[in-house]
Parts: sequence; structure tokens; C-alpha cells
Amino acid sequence: MQVTNDQGNKKARYAYIDVLRFLGIFAIYLGHISSPSGPVNKFVFLYHVPLFFFVSGCMDINREMVLEGQGENPYSYKRYIKSIVHDIKTLVFPWLFFSIFSMIVYVLNNGFDKEKVILNLEIIMKGCIRNQFFAGSLWFFTCLFIVKIIFGLIKLLKNRLLIFVICLLLFYISEYGLPHRPLVNPQWYWNTDSAMYYIIYYGIGFCLFPKFNSLLAGNDRSEGRKIKKAMFYAIFVWGGVYSALAFLGKDLLRMWQNLYLLGNFIIVIRSLLIICFHIGLAHVLQSVEFYKDIGRKTLYMCGNEYIVKICISALTGLFGFSIKGGNYIAEILYVLILLYMVDRFLVPVESLLIGVKRKLKDR
Repeated sequence: MQVTNDQGNKKARYAYIDVLRFLGIFAIYLGHISSPSGPVNKFVFLYHVPLFFFVSGCMDINREMVLEGQGENPYSYKRYIKSIVHDIKTLVFPWLFFSIFSMIVYVLNNGFDKEKVILNLEIIMKGCIRNQFFAGSLWFFTCLFIVKIIFGLIKLLKNRLLIFVICLLLFYISEYGLPHRPLVNPQWYWNTDSAMYYIIYYGIGFCLFPKFNSLLAGNDRSEGRKIKKAMFYAIFVWGGVYSALAFLGKDLLRMWQNLYLLGNFIIVIRSLLIICFHIGLAHVLQSVEFYKDIGRKTLYMCGNEYIVKICISALTGLFGFSIKGGNYIAEILYVLILLYMVDRFLVPVESLLIGVKRKLKDR
């Protein structure tokens, strides 16, 4: 397993985690351009957003472990306040930049309409509520920021079982305790209701990362390590089989989804199965430099998704080309081109303008 140290961000960098991020952002882009009724779209929407919150939770505990190794106390209110200030710089400021940038591109592409501009500016001030803003990926910035604020208090309890239980409780409150269902109809400012729903994946990533990472790194020296490793690989294989069948429209867990209370957690299990398969896949692909490079810049990719799609669509339109859903190979190539264009052209310019490269590094 490839590991590098990043002292500036107080955490170790794992190559397979970067590739896992790449697989996630690739799925995000693919889901947004594929046919809504097609198998690609239906499959990626089973896991792509949960995967990002899961990885964010993994990196949270990774940072805490490094701090503990350096003799610092990561579980203090002073550290909590520092983390909020850090997250404002690395999430909120870049989100505001990408929101304004997207608005400029929107006006250039659609023309100036005072009412629409005012409406979209209001949505931006509300935190780009999910499913309400034309740049569909920007909600993730504010939602992750709220998740980090909430989870930062929860993890002060230090007990991982209690942390998981509280995250699970928030998940069920979002499903049954609100007048609306955030997964389907998010309404609260700064995606606070969506944060309550997705925090379960963040919490699971936080709790499980030390376990599966030590297995992948070969650092587990416990007596039951062989059994643990066998269980992990069994879940990886089952996740792969489940993923393949789900892609083909044969969701083996669908029959359980309508069960009261349990059905909601089955949805979480389904996402985790696919995520587990992607962890194994990322570990296999961790030597591919392009994947790692894109994976290190996923918030760039997230912030620029709308921008690069409009720019590429305008460019290809000049030559009479268009991308339509249903052609899987064309969609995959198109996504790779989009990611490459963001990496080569938008990232360098943005880093020169406002230093986003420094702020978004290794989130």
C-alpha cells in the first residue's frame, strides 16, 4: 500500500483513498450525464454520494490519529473550534467562489434574466440547497461543512459505538422525524436536513477506517487478523457480485427496502456493500497516477462540474457534436475528458486567482 506523509494537513496520505475519491467523482459525473432511466444512472445513484461522506469520515479519524501520534489532543473544544475555522477556509470560501463562478457562466450561457439571477442568488445564500440550484454538485460543500460541525461535537464522546448510535439516530430522525424527507425533498438552509441523513456514512467511515486500513496495510497483528482479512475479502467479493447484479437491474436487497425502520438501514447496507467493493478496486488501482491525481482534487472536480460541462458543450456544439445518454463508452470517455479538462485548465487558473489549490488540498 502506497502511503505518504502530509505534515501540512496533519495526516497520512493513502494512494488507494485518492483512487477511491476518483472513483467517486467519476460516478458523480457519470450519473449526471447518463440517461435517467438507464442502468448506469440507477446504479451510481445507489452509492456515489454516500461514498464521499464515507471517505470524509475516514480522513477525519486519520487526521485524529496523526494528531494523537504527535502528542496533541484531538478531542477537545479548543481543537473543535480550530477545526471549524479550518473548514470555513477549506469548504465555505471555495464553495462561495465556485457558486459565483457558476453564476457568471450561467448568465453567459443563458443570458441575463434579472428574476432568475435574483432567485439563484437567494438559493446560494441558503447554501445551494440540494436539487434546487442549477450547479447540482455545489450543495455538497455546505452539507459536508454542516456534517463536520455536528460530527465534531459527537466525536468528543470518544466512544465509537456511541458515535455510531448517535449518527444512526440522526439518520432515522431525518427519515421519520421531520415533516419532509430530506433524501427526496431537501428544504433546510445549508442542507442541514441532508446532513442529518448522510452523517451516518461519515460516522461509519470514521469508525471503520482504522480497522480496514490496518488490514490493507498489513499492520494488523491481532490474533484474529486472518479471520478479519478473510471477512473483508468475502465482503469485497460479495460487494462486487452485488454491484454487478445491481447494475443489471437485479437488486438482491430491494425486497427488504419496504420494511418499516429496517428497510431504511438496508439502504445504508446496500451503499456500504458497493463502497466496500470500490475500496478493494481502489486498492488494486492505486498505482495509476491519473486516478490519484484527480482523486487529490475532488473538491475542484465537484466545484467545476457545471462550469466544465457548459464549456465543453459549447465547444463541441460548434462542431456539431453532442453527448447523449445510452452510449456507455461515449459517456465514460466524456467524463474522463471533463475531469482532464478541469485538472489541466481550470485548476491552474483558480489556484492563481484565489489560492484555491492551497485551500482545497487533500480534503
